[in-house]
Parts: sequence; C-alpha cells; structure tokens
Amino acid sequence: ADLYGSLTTVIEMDPFEFLEKIAYLLENKPTEFPRLWENNARELPLPEFPYSEMGTIGMLLKSLPTPCALHLGNSSTVRYAQLYNLPDGVEVCCNRGTSGIEGSLSTAIGYSVCSDKLNFVVLGDLSFFYDMNALWNSNYGCNLRILLLNNGGGEIFQALPGLDMSDKSHR
Repeated sequence: ADLYGSLTTVIEMDPFEFLEKIAYLLENKPTEFPRLWENNARELPLPEFPYSEMGTIGMLLKSLPTPCALHLGNSSTVRYAQLYNLPDGVEVCCNRGTSGIEGSLSTAIGYSVCSDKLNFVVLGDLSFFYDMNALWNSNYGCNLRILLLNNGGGEIFQALPGLDMSDKSHR
C-alpha cells in the first residue's frame, strides 16, 4: 500500500524468492549483514518535521533522559517513533490491540509503580479515552509522564476506505 502516495517503484515478488535473492549476503558472514544494516541505518539523517504528531514524538525522543522507560500506544505512535534513534538506556514497552483498545495507559501505570525510572507514555486520544480510568488508581507516583496526541479519534480511521465515521467521531 502506498500510504503517502509517494512510491516511485513497486517490486512484487514472493517473500521466499526475495530471501533467496539476498541470501548470498549472509553466506559465510552470518553476523555481518545485521551489523552492516544497523550501521547504515544509524548514518541516515534524522527526519525533521514541522509541528505535528511526528515532530512532537521526535522532539520527545531526542530529549528523553536516561535511563527511562518509553511506553508507546497503538499504531501511529509506534510508526512515528521508529523514525528516530533512541538514546542508549531507553527501554521501550508497547501493547498491541485493535482500535485503540490495548491498555497502554494501564500497563504504563502498573510498570511505573514497580520502576524507579521516569516512565513516558505516548498515546493517541482514542487509546487514552478507552483506558483513562486507569488514572483513578491512586497508587502510582510522580515518575509518570503522558504525551497525549489529540488526532480526532484515531488517525487510522480517517484513512480506511469505505469507513465513514465523520458524524460518529465528532459526536
């Protein structure tokens, strides 16, 4: 899928055929390819975005103290965070659910109770609304920070074809 409408070339092939074509890169050097991949990825310039969800997540990730724990909500927060390098000493925790129902906030609060580190939670409004009752728990301390991305009820739902929720989401 060309989510951003910017692909110039698409190569369609069977995944096994693709792996066979690149297998020679791994011959006699089973640990070389992953190290080369990681080193090359580190040399890529970090993206610069104007004020936006992607830009805000990037600013947060660049300024995280270490050590700390980073809890990422569903979908877009994970996709955006993977665009950036994390400082050493940042532990990443994620839940995966559907339609924002994954309990990221509950999990982060529970984790922060047992952690001496600062815990940062990045989640969208839909994930937050589904799980905001977790904040009723009075047992957590002051080592929890929440970055709430208000994107109008789940960004993914605006992109799905055939799903018109405009009247429902505004209500």
